[in-house]
Amino acid sequence: MVFPDLSLKEECFGLFSLHDRTTADELFKHFEILLESRNVPLEKLVSITSDGAATMTGNQNGFLAKCRNNKKFPFFNVYHCIIHQQVLCVKTLKINDVIDEVVTIINFIRGRALNHRRLKQLIKDMDETSDKSDVIYYTEMRWLSKANMLQRFANLLPINREFLLTKEKEEQVNKLHDFKWLSLSMYAVDLTLIINSINKKLQGKCKVVWDQIQVIRDFELTLVNIIKHCEVNIIDERLQRLKKLSDKSSEERFSGESLIKVTMPVLDEVKKRFKDFRDLEIIAEIAVNPFAIQFERYEDLSKQSNDCFQMLTGLTLVKSVLLLLSLY
Repeated sequence: MVFPDLSLKEECFGLFSLHDRTTADELFKHFEILLESRNVPLEKLVSITSDGAATMTGNQNGFLAKCRNNKKFPFFNVYHCIIHQQVLCVKTLKINDVIDEVVTIINFIRGRALNHRRLKQLIKDMDETSDKSDVIYYTEMRWLSKANMLQRFANLLPINREFLLTKEKEEQVNKLHDFKWLSLSMYAVDLTLIINSINKKLQGKCKVVWDQIQVIRDFELTLVNIIKHCEVNIIDERLQRLKKLSDKSSEERFSGESLIKVTMPVLDEVKKRFKDFRDLEIIAEIAVNPFAIQFERYEDLSKQSNDCFQMLTGLTLVKSVLLLLSLY
């Protein structure tokens, strides 16, 4: 809710349980009951956001289709949860070689109590002042788990090598000394930490759409800059662990070709998935700073946004601001 002083307030509108089936019909029936019980004026409905499940988004029998086909509902926009989409984009990150190897080593250490105790003792013996407490399991269902697991493993890399050497795991020790594998693993740590930071910025209460659009735009620009640096075999300043590894190695030279192959699918997915939010950028920028808007940047928007673009560019700046205020 937006109040006269332009402050925002969020409240939980309602919850209901589906005990038998979770079909679109059941969802729509309970949703109608909820609206009627709260006397909600449907003409004020602007948009509906879902998690992208087929029950919600099906073209014929989905919940959203049933809402649109019902005469009580006005025209409304549909969005896929921006946080969920960001997570789905990250799933295209091709670092399985690193993840599989690290998970195998961690499972070997933590899956046996004796190995785990010896590693913790080795950490204490090698660095008594260390705050690098322990390696941690990877849980795929937890969005932030991958970066946390990789970061902790990278912090303990020398100790992990020493421990595996005592266990005569020569193949894995050689892998942890291989520059190409280490380059990809350090890149994976840096990039997944950036991704976690983006995810956390999207979370929280009273997040307005223009702030979230800016976060996604920054994420896209970060990926673009990383790829541009890799094309000329230069390490982006955001990739601190990779840069530190490259500076230490005097025999091997950094090559960005393999990192481009890893990163490009993520960038392509971001451009594809966030198109519906990109169409809102012009409205978002006017709301944030109407006097700095550059309309020529939005000439490639969809038809719906282009209609808005032509309407606004045909007005004076003062009239545009007044129009925006009237929309509120």
